Amino acid sequence: MSDPSLILLPWGLGVLDLALWVAAAWAKRRASRVPVGVPGREAARLALRSQGLREVPVRLGRANRFILWDGIELTLDVYAGDSVASAVTAAHEAAHAVQVCGAGGRWLAYPYAAGRPAFPLCVLAVLAAALTGHGVPAALAISPASIPPVLFVVLVEADADRKALGLLDEIGLLRDPGRRKAAVLLIRARAARLILWALAPAVLALWLAQTGGR
Repeated sequence: MSDPSLILLPWGLGVLDLALWVAAAWAKRRASRVPVGVPGREAARLALRSQGLREVPVRLGRANRFILWDGIELTLDVYAGDSVASAVTAAHEAAHAVQVCGAGGRWLAYPYAAGRPAFPLCVLAVLAAALTGHGVPAALAISPASIPPVLFVVLVEADADRKALGLLDEIGLLRDPGRRKAAVLLIRARAARLILWALAPAVLALWLAQTGGR
């Protein structure tokens, strides 16, 4: 007779992930209905300028992402949207630039850039992205070797969310209590799912080790 945990544990993790996805979708929908008065592209630029990173380009792209040596790309709904959800996403990508360049640093895209950017973090970020496929696909890999990179990416993403909230506070977009509440709910919902993605490979790896892969 097969071990019931062979079915229950993966299904349990799947159900938990679904519940957290629903919570994140609800938080995003709520945040999408709260205006901040400026589009996402301007929120990103204001956040970057507040940290002395005026040279980092912000442009329309196919995904919301910060690309080393290339700038920030935002999807149309974030680039042009003026909601809390758009501002949080834009500030999150701006926070990645702050992580790499440091407050008041110089943008790495230009060879003549002066200053001393946080190069070790750049290298680690590139390695982590290469090893994990930006974090999400690796959460499905049932291998102890995948755990450290996933945890690193989760820590980087969580730090970017924390910085994003601080940046939005600094540029004055969350002075209204309603805006701040919507932003905090959205970030917490995303953080909960990130934690699950970080823990799932470890849980499944330990489970397989205990059951011997039966």
